[in-house]
Order: sequence, then C-alpha cells, then structure tokens
Amino acid sequence: MPSFNHFLQDEREAHYSFVKLLEGKGEPTRPTMAEMCPMMMKMRK
Repeated sequence: MPSFNHFLQDEREAHYSFVKLLEGKGEPTRPTMAEMCPMMMKMRK
C-alpha cells in the first residue's frame, strides 16, 4: 500500500473519515440483467 505522507494532515484525516464511513457497508449490490437491460424485462412478461 502506498504511503500517505504526501497528503497534508487534514487531507489524511478526511480520507480516514471517509474510509471509516464506508466500513461495514460491504460491496454495493450489482444490478440484475433485467435492471440493466429493458429488453430482458419485456421477455419476462
């Protein structure tokens, strides 16, 4: 992992706060084929 020494202290704190905000949220859900492709929705009906 790269060093964060080139960031200012307030920038490091902002990055840390952002990562902590995301902690525990897991990976975003991925859309299904039907959600991505309107033609798939028509085929289901």
